[in-house]
Order: sequence, then structure tokens, then C-alpha cells
Amino acid sequence: MVKRHVGYYLGAFFVNLAIISIIFAISNLVPFGSNNFLSSDLGTQYLTFLTELRRQLVSGNLHLYLFSQSLGDNFFPVISYYLLSPFNLLLVLFSPKAIPIAADILIMLKISTMGISMAYFLKEYFQKSTWTNLIFTIAYSFCGFVASYFYDLMWLDDLIMLPLVAVGVMHLIKHHQYVLYYFAILFSIIFNYYLGYMLCIFSICFFVFIGLEDHLFKQKDKWQVIRYYLITSVLAGLSSAVVLIPTLAGMLKTAKTSFNIFNYLPSARFGLEALTELGVGGNSFDQRLEHGPSVFMTSTILILLLSYFISARVKNRDKQNSALLLGVLLVSMFVTTFNTMWHMFQNPAGFPFRNSFIFSFVCIFIARKAWENGVIQESSVIVKSTCVAGILICLGYLTQWLLPKVIEQLGFDSLTNEFSIGYFWLSLACIVLSGMCLLLLKRKKQFLIPLYLLVIFEVVANFNAVMKTASFGSQTIYQNEFDSENKILKEVKDQSHLGHRIIVSKSGLNKAFPEQYNNYNDPIYLISMV
Repeated sequence: MVKRHVGYYLGAFFVNLAIISIIFAISNLVPFGSNNFLSSDLGTQYLTFLTELRRQLVSGNLHLYLFSQSLGDNFFPVISYYLLSPFNLLLVLFSPKAIPIAADILIMLKISTMGISMAYFLKEYFQKSTWTNLIFTIAYSFCGFVASYFYDLMWLDDLIMLPLVAVGVMHLIKHHQYVLYYFAILFSIIFNYYLGYMLCIFSICFFVFIGLEDHLFKQKDKWQVIRYYLITSVLAGLSSAVVLIPTLAGMLKTAKTSFNIFNYLPSARFGLEALTELGVGGNSFDQRLEHGPSVFMTSTILILLLSYFISARVKNRDKQNSALLLGVLLVSMFVTTFNTMWHMFQNPAGFPFRNSFIFSFVCIFIARKAWENGVIQESSVIVKSTCVAGILICLGYLTQWLLPKVIEQLGFDSLTNEFSIGYFWLSLACIVLSGMCLLLLKRKKQFLIPLYLLVIFEVVANFNAVMKTASFGSQTIYQNEFDSENKILKEVKDQSHLGHRIIVSKSGLNKAFPEQYNNYNDPIYLISMV
């Protein structure tokens, strides 16, 4: 049994690792090619901060205040938001000029580890460690949020923690065990307090869901369980104060404390055009600052999710509980007021709907419940769900195509039309093929292999939809220019008796970046060279 579980978790890890390796290799990204991903936040922020962290780890000289940050500033808020991932300890294995390679490898390892944590959740909930679970671990590890924001690698740690928080809540209710829940919440906040805050809200929602499912609120000891849940949550929050208090002190000096009444008005955040996000290529790198909720979960998961609510095999009570959980998460994204609350009471400056990964997790979880209830044995249910899935995609693309035209007819400036006929047909084709595979599984289990391949194809295609519109830098140029800059700085250091000034905007490293590089954090970055 132990060997089976080890193989189960290793399979979840290495399948993900193989998929992300294929995705990076297609784009010729390091470590599989000469391209590096120095766009957006990864190029302007993470690269500098990771390089500085590597310098501090290697030298053993840790600093919470940097004179090279602006005119000198508290470095702890940067550490707490960007650098507290345990994966960052691997930076010591890389040279300063190889940090872009290290960043890609860290992303690959985190996505692969997401497979393990999701596999653990599925095993604990369903009490089965079958290879079928890998369909759902793949869907989670390469969901729309991951494909859209993988380069914000500090967020990926909390996607690893989300299934563990869910398991912690389950153990607390079912077995009155509190240790896993305490540490899951604690580390979620420490690794990244921003998404950790969202996981705290999710834990409340999931506690209610599991409580309803297990009839907790009708049991005599319900108040004891609720009390211990609240106490454990508070203790985990207080324990994280070692990170939160100094971070708060630094954040109070920034614009994050500003208040805008429009962020709290109960307006709609998106319309039917957001349904395109359910299909392949729902958004691209070009749309990263403004788009609908990234809720891509593969056609197979979408069909199973719809089947759960259509099938007569599923009890109405279970449907109601699941609809309540999904409804709360959907409303939290749809209504501006709640969306702002989920984002720590601030409207995100780009990268919207950062809580969408929680919605995807719950959808995938409910899809697995549908599988467990045997919905694939009901051909009519699969056919209906496949048709509904196709209709949803058609509605989304039809709205996306018509909306700019309607706005233009009303006399307003037309929106940028991101309509992609290619991804529309690809999404429909994947839905039809997924429905066929699920139907054929009723007769022959061998069709599970084509279903696996189709899920893998979809996640690769969706990921590449983002990569396709991104610009890549050159690792070769980066390393050569790094060596040149390093040589110059060492010469300056050897002549320290002479006064000198560095104009970072003329750095040769700018040649390695695919976009205009503004050298915001270069003073921190240059310290690591000498």
C-alpha cells in the first residue's frame, strides 16, 4: 500500500513536470532553449529580488534594510511578498547570471508540486489513490490561473497550499484533528500573505460546505468543532504576525492604503463574454492586465461539472451544497464589492480576478464527485452536458464578437476586439471529443488513455495561447552582458578612491529584455555583481 501511494504521488509530480517541460520546450525557453521569460513582473521585479536573495543566502549576510533600494528603505515588505517561498533556497545552486534559468526551474517545480498536493486532497476526500485522479490533478495544476499568471511565481506556492487547507478543514471536521489545518493556514500566509488571505476566506466557505455535507450543524458537538476551528484559525493568523506586522508597517507608507468608493459599489465585473474563458485560449499574455476570470479547467472537467447537476445519480442535497459553494465563489468575482473584499479591499492594478484559482479548484473537485457518482454511466447526461458546454462557449464568443459592435452603435469608443475564430473552433472540437471519450468509457475502459491525451493537449494548447503572445528575452545576451557589467563594476570597485556614478538606464543588460526595461530596481541588482 505504501509503495502504491509513493508511485501515485510520484506520478502526479512527474506527469506535471513532463507537461510543463513540453510547454517550455515548445517556446524554446530555458532550460530547454536560449529564450528566457523576462516580461512583465518576472523581468521587472522578480529577477532583481531573486538575484538579491541569492546573494544574501550565499554570503550568509541577510539584510532587512537595503541602502540600494531607492535612497535606502525597508526591504522586509519585498521579502514577505516575493521571497518567502521555500523553493527559493534552490537559488544557491545557481550563479547570479543564471537566475532567469532558476526562475523557470522554480516555476516548473512548483507546478509539479501542485500535482502532489491536489493528488493528496483527492485521496483524502475520496479515499482512493487511483490513476484516474491524475486527470483532475492535471486540470488543477494547469488551470486558467496558472496559464495566465505562472510568471508571478510567488503566487504558485499558495496554489500548492490550497488543497492542503481543504484537507485540513476536512480533518478538523471529520476527525477533530487540527494540526494540518493550523500549519496549512500558517504557511499559506507566510509564503504569500496576499493569496494566503484569500485561502483564509476559502477555509470558511469550505468549512461550511463540509459541515453541511457531514451534517455537522445537526450534531451535539457542533459548537465544539466550530470553536476549535475558530481558535485554530486565529492562532494560525497570530502566528503569522511575525511576517504580517513588519509588512504592514512598510505597506502603510505606500498607496495601498488609498480608498476609492467606486471599488465598493455593487456593479457587475463581467458579462457573458467571460464564458470564453472556459475554452482553450480564453485570454493571452497581451490581455494580462484586463480580462475575464481565468477559469479554464479543460472540456472534460466542464462536462463532468455540468453532469453533476444534471444527473439523477447525485442527490439533490449534494447538488444544493455544491451550488451554494460555487455560487458564493462566483458572486465574489462577479460583484465589485465582494471582489474588492477578496483582494484585501483594494482593486487589483492589472491581473484581475486573482481568486479565480479557488473557483477552478472547486469546479474540478465537483467534477471528480460527478465521476465518483458514476455519471459517465448515463449516456443521456453526458450528451446533454456536452451540448450545454458547447452552448456556453458559443454564447461567450458571440457576446465577445457583438459587444464592440453594440458599443460602437451607441456612440461610444469601440472596445478592442479580441475575438479569435481559431480558438472558438478548437474549444468546440475539444468539447465534442471529450464528450465522445466519456461516452465510450462506459463501454471500454481503454478510452481513458485518449481522454488523458486530450486533457494534456488542452492544457498545453491553452498555456501556449498565453506564451504565443509573449515576447521572450535572450539568455545568451543576458549572460554575456552580465559578465561585461560585472567586469566594469569590479574595476570601479578596485578604484574605490575615485568618485563614480552609475547610470543604470544605459546598462547593457537592457539588450536582453524583450520590452522596454526601465531599470527601476537595478541599484539592488547591481550589488550582486561585485
